[in-house]
Amino acid sequence: MATKTRYNLGGHQLRIPDSGLLNSDPENQSITYEVRPNFNYLAVKFNENFTDERAMPTPYSEILQNKVLEKAYSEEGFNVIKGGNIDAGQEESINGAASPRQVFLGGSGNISSRDTAFLNNFDNIVLTNTSQTSLANSLAHYFPQHIEITVSGPPIRNRDIARKCLSETGGLYNLIADFVINRQAESDNAFSTLGVRIWNFWGSNDNFSILNDQRRWRPDDTLEYINPVDLDEMLPPDRQEIFNQIKAATILMSNMLAPAGLKNEFLFYKVEKYKKGTLIQTFWTANLSKVGSKVSIVDTQVMVGETYIYKCFGFYLSFKSPSSSRQEVKLFQVPMFEQSCKIEQPSLPRPQVSFSNIKNSKDKIKIMLNLSSNPENGNYYGLNPSEKEDFDQRHASYDITKEKDKFVYETDKGRYQIYKMTEQPQMGETNDPYTNIIENSTLHTVEGDFGGTAAHFIDKVRPFKKYYYVFRNINHYGYFSNPSPIWEVELTQDANETFLSSKVVGFAKPNMDKFLLSKTMMRMFQVIPSPAQTTFDPNSALTVTKTETIKDVNGNQILGYYDEVGEIIQIGYKGIENTTVYLEGIENRIDFGELTAKSDFLSTADNSISSLQPYNSSNPLPTLGIVPEKIWTTIDSSGNTIDEGKRFKIRLVSKDTGRKIDFNLRFVLNKNYNTNGPN
Repeated sequence: MATKTRYNLGGHQLRIPDSGLLNSDPENQSITYEVRPNFNYLAVKFNENFTDERAMPTPYSEILQNKVLEKAYSEEGFNVIKGGNIDAGQEESINGAASPRQVFLGGSGNISSRDTAFLNNFDNIVLTNTSQTSLANSLAHYFPQHIEITVSGPPIRNRDIARKCLSETGGLYNLIADFVINRQAESDNAFSTLGVRIWNFWGSNDNFSILNDQRRWRPDDTLEYINPVDLDEMLPPDRQEIFNQIKAATILMSNMLAPAGLKNEFLFYKVEKYKKGTLIQTFWTANLSKVGSKVSIVDTQVMVGETYIYKCFGFYLSFKSPSSSRQEVKLFQVPMFEQSCKIEQPSLPRPQVSFSNIKNSKDKIKIMLNLSSNPENGNYYGLNPSEKEDFDQRHASYDITKEKDKFVYETDKGRYQIYKMTEQPQMGETNDPYTNIIENSTLHTVEGDFGGTAAHFIDKVRPFKKYYYVFRNINHYGYFSNPSPIWEVELTQDANETFLSSKVVGFAKPNMDKFLLSKTMMRMFQVIPSPAQTTFDPNSALTVTKTETIKDVNGNQILGYYDEVGEIIQIGYKGIENTTVYLEGIENRIDFGELTAKSDFLSTADNSISSLQPYNSSNPLPTLGIVPEKIWTTIDSSGNTIDEGKRFKIRLVSKDTGRKIDFNLRFVLNKNYNTNGPN
């Protein structure tokens, strides 16, 4: 059942649905959220242009939101994308305009610098138009990177007041967002430690509440934030009509003797973005759609490699139970969730490798390397333990929803590491098998020819000697791919030419097989009894023999024998008083003597376990083993030693120092008796 956080503040009781990361605990959440970082493609020059996130382009300003803002958004230095086709959102050029990706990559179009005078406008982004917001969200994948924040669940559907006043024509969301942005200091912050802020929204005896004191709403001709409320357009009588609608709906709700669930009215969300502990931007969004229960925000004003924390707050109206003396409605800001994340370029897949000999050279080979376009998943194996730890932490911050490929191709200049060894490497630890590579190899680094993905390396080798190579990629941000398999390469020659052999091999003497007959000393060894010592003997005292006769269709015990294929051949049967009666014609056969010689009265004898009698010290359980010499030290259920068994000594000798260590072993067989035998 979904849980709720309860607030009891100043006589107001709020029951806020708990929220949680999608799929983390669906049984206990009625609101789910996703924070999904996306590295769409590598755009080095684009990211090098910005030191302030607010200077980066966002689709919420690059596409036109409404006619009122057309003049402000077209001011020189406000938007940064010039000559691109971001409004159309098409991959291909239209009417000569460059496709969005080419604009960001610097191929065509232009990314200009935002005038510092407009940076403060991007402190707050208010999403007011549902259709335009959806269009802006759909363009996010054209940007080099972005973070998507989605909140969903039935509780975000707006009800009475929202249906009447939260629409674009109703104006409540626009006005309240504007009021909160500009009047946050006027809230009651007595509960700030809980992340809660409170405003007096309306009161029957309160002339200074938000709805009763319109003097607190001052028209502002300047562009304060993205998609602002143009208060000049809301001067009386239009603005007065909006206030009248909101107040009428509020009073109606306040007068209703409704269940507890209707005393709180959800309005909209605020999402704050922090970097290094500092608030750098705020998003405001409401569920303005008449259908559905999901709101989404795309944040393209983010940098690769930076950690961001998003804090989401919900805004609720709380209706205090009506009384004869006073009616009161307060606006609450309450925390919903907090999530940190980081956009990172994923590591590249393992490189593609090939080898060739060089014409007219008897001691050189050519190694050709290229990037692989096939994404990969699975574990990461570093060449030292810290590399794996760094990879796991980096991927956990990037793949919040646990759905992304770990190793992804990206068009960029190839950067490769080549580890060359003269002996086949041994496996390292089980979780880090490549940790022996660095200390036993020579490292070469090579980059793509002419800035391309492909590279080659000329290496000098000695004929008729085997060499071993391991390769890996490095992406633009210095993150390593998984190591390649181990390549064994040998150059041979005759009088006139050379021949090259290359193949993938495993580690030398891998430590993963625990059951080799001989091996170099490992951290653990295992000594176990042979099957002949652990098998139960069916002919022991624990069994009884049960015999049954084999009868013919008349119920008589068969006299006969088994032929070569195991079939019963009957020549007679046992008659009255154990007499022998032969079948008709048997006695007249010339092989009668031979038949009687190999025949007998047939029966079966089975060995079966009997548990009718309890076993104890006077009637002991048998000892395991089917060989005469048993190894077991036998102990009964009282702890008494019944049989000393055999003792074994295992001696380990160091190959380097000759030092010895002895292990004295016994194999103990505990016999536990059932003292509650059958009555």
